[in-house]
Amino acid sequence: MDKTKLIRWAVPAALLVIIWLCPVPEGLKPEAWHMFAIFVATIAGILASPVASGALMFIALAFTYFTNTLPLGDVLKGFSSGTVWMIFSAYVLSLGFVQSGLGRRIAYRALSLFGGSSFLSLTA
Repeated sequence: MDKTKLIRWAVPAALLVIIWLCPVPEGLKPEAWHMFAIFVATIAGILASPVASGALMFIALAFTYFTNTLPLGDVLKGFSSGTVWMIFSAYVLSLGFVQSGLGRRIAYRALSLFGGSSFLSLTA
């Protein structure tokens, strides 16, 4: 593993450990504090991008379960929402549009059909 990849892994891991080991603030349950640590580390991991964000999410879910922060039913509860699947589907479709160039081709076709000129005539 090269040095930059190691640093990309170290930043979220260090944040997770630092927040995890800090004393739990008054009024919070330890599980809530641990979920906060996992959340911050996940966001830092998305920004540092040592792996794809989808893989990082599954790592965070597994970490949440294996540390007994949440039971398995609660960890997977968000996947039962139709909104989550709609957002995921839109994300996957947008990746497909970008990588295949389909979006650009549709835009060029629309311009050829509807756009004769980019200059708007104000005297019409």
